[in-house]
Amino acid sequence: MKPLLLSLLSTISVVLGLVGLGVLVWGFIRMRRSARTRSWPTTQGTIRSSRVTSREAPALQTETSYDDDAPAPAPRILYSPQVEYTYTVEGQTYTGTELTPDSVEVSNKQHAQAHAARYAPGRPVTVFYDPEDPSRALLEPGVHSTSWAIPAAGAACLFVTGAFYLFVRWYSGR
Repeated sequence: MKPLLLSLLSTISVVLGLVGLGVLVWGFIRMRRSARTRSWPTTQGTIRSSRVTSREAPALQTETSYDDDAPAPAPRILYSPQVEYTYTVEGQTYTGTELTPDSVEVSNKQHAQAHAARYAPGRPVTVFYDPEDPSRALLEPGVHSTSWAIPAAGAACLFVTGAFYLFVRWYSGR
């Protein structure tokens, strides 16, 4: 392999490593912030509405087709439980819409419907609110499985960086 290509791979590795490290740190900061919501004070609230919304997302490109007549991949539909609730803090009534610290979108409509069904209109709920800004509230505090997506992406970048580094070191030593 030519020295120029090795230099290019090394540069890509450094840039990817810095991006991966930044994403990893950002993800863990978000997770720590999500974990803190468990210690927020609580108040009683009431569900006003609960439904599932959908949006069209770009199709995942799984294959490359060189056929101009090939049909375009179908867009994906993502579903999200949407809940609206009211709650009162120190005599002030607020309306909230957040379920978790991270937004939830799934490709399985039944999963989103089951999540929304847990919050039937008129049902009393425990609302966790930010003591510094009571207008910020949510129903499901803490770290959830979706919270791991950003740190996982950062770790994947670091893994690829390590593979690039080992390859360049191995090839340079030949």
